Amino acid sequence: PGLPGPPQPLPKHIKLRGFEFKVYAPRAFAQIRNMMAIDPQEFIISICFNKYVEFISNSKSGAFFYYSNDGKYMIKTIEKAEANCLTDMLYNYSNHLENNPESRLCKVYGLYRLSLNHSLKGMKGTKFYFIIMESVFYTAKFIHLIYDLKGSSYGRAATQKDINSRPTKNFTTTVLKDNDLRESKQMLNIGSHRAKEMKKQIESDAQFLANMGIIDYSLLIGIHYPLQPDPREKKAELERSETGEIPIWEKNSHRGRSPTIPIDTRAGYQSNMVNMEKETDAEEIKKVADKVQKSQTALQTFGAPTSPSGSKTKSVQRGIIGTKQAPSPSTVRRQRLRSILSESSTKEVYFVGIIDTLVQYGVRKRGEYIYKSKVRRLGDSISVIPPKAYMKRFVGFANTFIQ
Repeated sequence: PGLPGPPQPLPKHIKLRGFEFKVYAPRAFAQIRNMMAIDPQEFIISICFNKYVEFISNSKSGAFFYYSNDGKYMIKTIEKAEANCLTDMLYNYSNHLENNPESRLCKVYGLYRLSLNHSLKGMKGTKFYFIIMESVFYTAKFIHLIYDLKGSSYGRAATQKDINSRPTKNFTTTVLKDNDLRESKQMLNIGSHRAKEMKKQIESDAQFLANMGIIDYSLLIGIHYPLQPDPREKKAELERSETGEIPIWEKNSHRGRSPTIPIDTRAGYQSNMVNMEKETDAEEIKKVADKVQKSQTALQTFGAPTSPSGSKTKSVQRGIIGTKQAPSPSTVRRQRLRSILSESSTKEVYFVGIIDTLVQYGVRKRGEYIYKSKVRRLGDSISVIPPKAYMKRFVGFANTFIQ
């Protein structure tokens, strides 16, 4: 309902018995998606009509991560406290995105809850909260290097096990951290003007998070080196030399998927992001203007009827956001085009986003701070410190390597 064209059938997994599916603040999140010029029908097709691709993360939270089949979105399980945090700050979050079109905050496009009733033995009453958010690394380019940065130093280095981990056929599995960057003296060389703008924006984003009482967020950076070989091409060449034939996976028209290269260029496939990176500003502005207009006419809130099978779907609206004027096409283009070209001779391409923005400095985190900082005398070298101090350290560290 609410989509252009004939009604679309519900995915089969919606028709299973024994669970309740809850949608939080559908109109608020629909407005955020509209702000980012995401077509409602394309969003539903990306999320509902294709298999997910599991991403094995080294996250200490134990969360599950999945990519949508087209690589545009990531689905992540979260704790109830994080879900409450998101709904509580949703109005301010939306306003911040609207007032900061070049915000580096990873965009969250939906919040949901799945409650199991009796269908699975031992799982009755279990509730799973999950969000749908943008993929920072949605690109056809191979990401050669990844950093997850908080600004702290205690325990903030990739372990030898991480460094020695074998890559999959598509990507490296090593995520470097703060101390690795300090040791390597890695810099983001984007030119003085853009560096000034990015530093200012990161400070604005961090100030917003501090005002919301958020800590433990990270600056996720992916670096593509155009002068370095693409391992995917090397693998294909090796298979050709060994078999004399085109590898079967290269014949396949499906997109390659991975956390660092969710969109592949095999078999001549070109993603929308590839096209976007090659287009002129005028072409991109026209394309986005058409998408904004289409989104405005198609934007509808989905109802929540009881399904024929007896399972229930609910929607919860908290902090409903009033109708706002759509941003200009040039603003939307800046929001969606996340790659930044280096001004160095090697012409690296950077992908930057602030992630893990739903951890509040509550009683448990205060206790962790007191124990580690005071009792164990680790001071402010630990990740968990009060929001204002976290913000200052985070911004100060970012300022040291962005130039």
